[in-house]
Amino acid sequence: MLVGLTLGAVGTAVASLAVGPTALASVLLGGVAAPAPSTGQQVGVAMGAPSTATTDRPTERPTNGGPSPSASTPTATTPPTATSTTTAAPTTTTTTQPVSTTVRAPSTKATASGSARVLELVNQARANAGCKALREDSRLDTAAQNHSSDMSDHDYFSHTSQDGRTFADRERQAGYPSPGGENIAQGYRTADAVMDGWMHSEGHRRNILDCGYASIGIGMDSDGFYWTQDFGR
Repeated sequence: MLVGLTLGAVGTAVASLAVGPTALASVLLGGVAAPAPSTGQQVGVAMGAPSTATTDRPTERPTNGGPSPSASTPTATTPPTATSTTTAAPTTTTTTQPVSTTVRAPSTKATASGSARVLELVNQARANAGCKALREDSRLDTAAQNHSSDMSDHDYFSHTSQDGRTFADRERQAGYPSPGGENIAQGYRTADAVMDGWMHSEGHRRNILDCGYASIGIGMDSDGFYWTQDFGR
């Protein structure tokens, strides 16, 4: 399952489609989310300056272990799933309440190596597109790892935390001042697989190849294989 988000000045809602057992979602602020691959479930949401997220209900983890991605940007799921939107029927909640940003230790050594591989693949793709390499930022790593762990611990899949925080809220609470966007995914077992899912979803790909981004944080929880990319400007 994949999800992606991007922030901009104007919010616009986009269409969604569902196919098969995995999910894909992306969110762009001030932009338009394009349709996702026909092999997964995809939802697109465009948000404005306020950091709010729109959902009908949290997306459940695929029962067959299939992956799902999602993408979002300072205000933004396929079989392995990639997201640049919010999935299925999530609920709408908004909050500015501060929360702890303590990072849970990665469950396996593969977590660190998986994150490093994601960063390598991201910067390869950016170089091919003529964009500068992203710097890994420990604050964005904290925001991303906390969100992956939280989705795993509480069995949900969304850019919006269960307490109502958006990815922009989480990045700021981790100490990063200029949120850029977010991609999430669930069910992909390797870095190469999740990156392939994201790169074949327009919303997620747009986040990865946004030349305006300068930094990235990556978090992965191997219990359910939840992945998060947090981008910063």
